[in-house]
Amino acid sequence: MNKIELKQLEKILISLKTNKSKFVTAEHLSQQIGIVPEAIQALCANFNPIVTIDFSFDLKELIPEIETFLEVNLKTRATARKTSPSKKKPLPYRSVIEFVYDRMTTDGIVDKSRQMSDAELRLLKRVATEELKVRKIQKKSK
Repeated sequence: MNKIELKQLEKILISLKTNKSKFVTAEHLSQQIGIVPEAIQALCANFNPIVTIDFSFDLKELIPEIETFLEVNLKTRATARKTSPSKKKPLPYRSVIEFVYDRMTTDGIVDKSRQMSDAELRLLKRVATEELKVRKIQKKSK
């Protein structure tokens, strides 16, 4: 089964467990979770093929089988994922002052009329947060 079908099965299982009525059909369940009754029947046919033939089949009978199926598949899906370390690009500036001097000055005078692009603002924000982290570490060490 693919991811979409597993998520739909999870949705069906949660709805079946929380439903207070003793008898739940595919049509009743489709009104609750927003999945077409034929799709619900097709998914549940893997556990009991009578679901596709009998429209009044009680889907609550399938709860244990769906639970065991999802436990096995979700466990294998969770172990299949690998986390790769994220690489941060080193900042081209060590401090906010260095950034301002390089980007916003001409011949040593700050140009107040200069408009910064979105990328420059994001870079300034990164430089400022890094500088705040360094200051916080220095403050704790004192």
